[in-house]
Amino acid sequence: MLPYTRHSMPEEEKARGRAKTVLLALGLDDPRQLECVMVLMDDMTPSPFTALASAGLKFSSGATTRQIFDEISLRLRLRSIDREMRDYIQLPLREVGILRKGYADSTSGSVILDRWVPKSSSNVYVVDPDFRGMLELKSDTESSEALDAWIRNRDERVARIHSAEARSASGDVTRLVPATLEMYCPWYLPDYEVVFVDDSDGQRIAAKWREGVDRLGLPLDLESRWPDIVLNMPGTNRCWIVDCVETDGEVDPVRRKEIAEHFAERSLVLDGFTTVYRTMRRFTERQQVMDNIAPYTFVWVMETGGAQWLRLPPPEGEEES
Repeated sequence: MLPYTRHSMPEEEKARGRAKTVLLALGLDDPRQLECVMVLMDDMTPSPFTALASAGLKFSSGATTRQIFDEISLRLRLRSIDREMRDYIQLPLREVGILRKGYADSTSGSVILDRWVPKSSSNVYVVDPDFRGMLELKSDTESSEALDAWIRNRDERVARIHSAEARSASGDVTRLVPATLEMYCPWYLPDYEVVFVDDSDGQRIAAKWREGVDRLGLPLDLESRWPDIVLNMPGTNRCWIVDCVETDGEVDPVRRKEIAEHFAERSLVLDGFTTVYRTMRRFTERQQVMDNIAPYTFVWVMETGGAQWLRLPPPEGEEES
């Protein structure tokens, strides 16, 4: 069945054909994914947000999952699409850099690109402006060449988008641990699952983590500061430690050694450690004074979230103990 489109013009059909070619090349061949892109390129339908529509913005300025799914259902003559399908429609499009996050600011009548407020009904998805620009180039040759290069540069492009999202979120007052769970863990440790989070001042183990703690026999006690986050490779004894620096608490050489020894006593292997900071300024302030990041451990600065760093000693040096 051909998709139903209320505003079908030659330019739109050309963009649709190009978008379909790119999606197929990326292995994204679900018709709902193509329609998701086209819905978010609709410059004629008013924004589904009253305040944004009043300011003259169109659907292409950004829309929520529900708003997008309702429009896709209409165009493809489908029954209502379950919200959980966002993991199969929007998420893959975000992973390759076609969609970006945004926040519909009704007060200013605008959409703030790359801003995402947890649990807000004003969070939206937007087609990446650069991607849209390539779809709309007048020359077929120029468009094809640009899109081919875009596909080849996926890692660099996604890293830039991750940096933009994390930079936008780094100014929020939200505690660093929840932000790390949302951004760092799924981006850099996608094969691991979170089995423990100490985000309640270390007074107790929350019920939701008890099963994982008991199953793995995690060495948690009150004699020393608990790790902020413990991840585990499912089905194995391999773990990863993440510590977030709000005031202090880096993975320093002594802490790394102590944690590794305690985990080894429980036959648990530590694949790595990460120290997390909110901003480069905080990282610099701490390390100018302390210089205490353990060698062979990673650092992730939320403000520049598209990359992480591994601290290595000089080639001739010896690892600290």
